[in-house]
Amino acid sequence: MFLKPFFILIGILVLLVLSTFVFWFAMIIDCCGRKFNKGVERIIWLLVILFTHLIGATIYYFLIRRYNPKGLLDKEGHLK
Repeated sequence: MFLKPFFILIGILVLLVLSTFVFWFAMIIDCCGRKFNKGVERIIWLLVILFTHLIGATIYYFLIRRYNPKGLLDKEGHLK
């Protein structure tokens, strides 16, 4: 009787953890493939994402990924 809600809760938690991991990993992949103004910028963002996990990935998403989705640089080497 009490096992059914328990298994539903465990399933929701597993789904939440997996989706968090996928988002974190996607931000790492995006950071590795993105063009930055300076080479050290990529290393700094990778360290932020790796060491702060979900918080760092969320900050990266809103400051970098959402601002410039394709990671394109203009002719002078600045982010478009």
